[in-house]
Amino acid sequence: MRKTILLHASLPILLGIGMILIVIGVEEGHWSPTAPYQPYVQHGMKFLDHLGIAFVSLGAIGLLLEFPHWHKYFYNLFVDSITNEAYIEKKGKDKEWVDEMQTKLMRAFFGTKDIEKSSGFYSYYRQQIQKFIGEPYRDSYVGITTIRYSAAQPNAFHVKEKISYRCCKLGKKIDKVIGWTANRDELISMPFFKLSLTPQGESRPRIFGARNGHYSKELVPNPEGGWGYLLPLESYQDRDGLSVQIDLEYVVARDRAFSTNMRSISQGLTWTIEHPNDLTISVDRFVSNQTIEPQPEPGKCVFEYPEWLLPGDGIAFHFRKS
Repeated sequence: MRKTILLHASLPILLGIGMILIVIGVEEGHWSPTAPYQPYVQHGMKFLDHLGIAFVSLGAIGLLLEFPHWHKYFYNLFVDSITNEAYIEKKGKDKEWVDEMQTKLMRAFFGTKDIEKSSGFYSYYRQQIQKFIGEPYRDSYVGITTIRYSAAQPNAFHVKEKISYRCCKLGKKIDKVIGWTANRDELISMPFFKLSLTPQGESRPRIFGARNGHYSKELVPNPEGGWGYLLPLESYQDRDGLSVQIDLEYVVARDRAFSTNMRSISQGLTWTIEHPNDLTISVDRFVSNQTIEPQPEPGKCVFEYPEWLLPGDGIAFHFRKS
């Protein structure tokens, strides 16, 4: 291989030297063209001179690159250039190039030539999961549900719920909207709702409340016509680590199941359910790691999930008489 490269580098040098010698021969008078052709020959000699220099230079560069330290230098320079973050960001505007490079890297990383086959998991990952990687997320999601028999409504529970988490930036934004909602047929009533925001560096929360149908102007009633409220966060997009707390009360039929699911990708979930001692709880988990189980005890159940949750992940639970 090295002999072939040396041969290919030597041929341009020899050819270039030959061209230069011809030019020198003409200029020294060893061969003089006849008068009618002399202007054309002079122009041709200039072109031949430049062409000869170009061939010599090309061959010299080829030979130079064969020296180990120069070869390594130019190779590393090339690799550094195409892996430079600024270069990648510039090329990243070309989605087809990004997709192609990502697939090539995955093939190399996993050693699988057909990793992008339509029935494989990589295709599912690209379509359903990858989009969440660059999205803002929620951290330290904690919920406490306290369930008691309703004194005013027969065959119903009166529920108090407290939810807290932090809205974290990825890039330049946090979640666009937060809140709590339920379908119209899930609850009997919701007499109380309060949402508190505390930006980092501030000690006093900003409170937005609703009671018996009257609510703060910043809150948006459930746009689907159900229960609950949303709060747009346009004016808080630069507030990384924005603390959120939601307190609410609602009345629900005893035969209804409870559920909570993530609106955004979330890091960690801790949910505590306190209930009458004469009830037995059953918990269904909608998470990727099914080995993490809830810890029930009389009158209480705790589910601690330290891993990531995707939108739609969460838990559901219901009760039966002990």
